[in-house]
Amino acid sequence: MSISARLSIAWESSPKPDEKTSTMVLSTPSERFVDVRPLLTPRGDFPFEWAFAGSARLLAPDGSQIEFSHDFFDSEYIRRWCECRKLELAGQTVQYPLKSDIPKDIGHFETLQDGTRRETGAMHNAASGKVEQYEERWVTLDPWKTTPQHKVQAGSTVAAESRLFDVKNGGEGRFVRVGNWAQGVFWNKDNLDTPISVLRVFFDGHWNPVLQHGDCSMFPVGENPAVGATISRGPVTWEVLE
Repeated sequence: MSISARLSIAWESSPKPDEKTSTMVLSTPSERFVDVRPLLTPRGDFPFEWAFAGSARLLAPDGSQIEFSHDFFDSEYIRRWCECRKLELAGQTVQYPLKSDIPKDIGHFETLQDGTRRETGAMHNAASGKVEQYEERWVTLDPWKTTPQHKVQAGSTVAAESRLFDVKNGGEGRFVRVGNWAQGVFWNKDNLDTPISVLRVFFDGHWNPVLQHGDCSMFPVGENPAVGATISRGPVTWEVLE
C-alpha cells in the first residue's frame, strides 16, 4: 500500500514543469487505487483536473513500466455520460460514451537520486484536447507522518494498515484508507447536476475532511470491518474487498 503525491507535470505542448493541483493517490497492496486531482484554484462546477479509480498492473518486474486502468471510475467519462443523459431527456438522440473506450495509461518510471520518481508516457491533455507526451514527478509519502500541512517522504518501507471499500449497491464508487489518510469517489446516477462526490480525510484523533465535493454522507469514514463485510450508508452498500 502507498500514498503518492504529484510534484509537477510537464506536457509536450507546455514543457515547463508546473503543478496546479493537490494530487494524491491512495493504493492498496493489490494495486487498486483512488486518484484525486483537485485544482488549487477551483473553477467551474467540478473543481478537479480529474478524479478516478482503478487498478495498476506491472508490465516490468522492477516497476519501471506500469499500466493504469480506470474504467472502474473516471470523472471525464461520468461527466460526458451525464451530458448525454440530459440531452436524451430533452428529446435528442444521443450516443453514450462507452467504458470500454476509456484508454489505459502506461507510465515509465525512474527513481531519482532524491528518492522521487519520474514518470513519462502519453495521455490525453484536457487543455489541448490531444494525446501528448508528458513527464510527471511523484513522491511517496509516509502515511503516518504526513499531515495536511506537511508532506513527509516515506523511507524504503513503511508499514500501514489499509482498507478498500467498493460500492456493492446504490451507485458506483471506491473508498480507500491507508494509515492516517483516506479518500473516495462516488457516482450518484440519479443526480445529473452533481453526480460525482469526492472526499479526502485525515485522522488526527478524529477523521477530519481535507477535501469534500458533493454529498459525502455515503462514505464509510472511520469504519474498520473485516474483509468480506458490508457497510450501509443510507441507500449505498459498501463491501470490504481488502
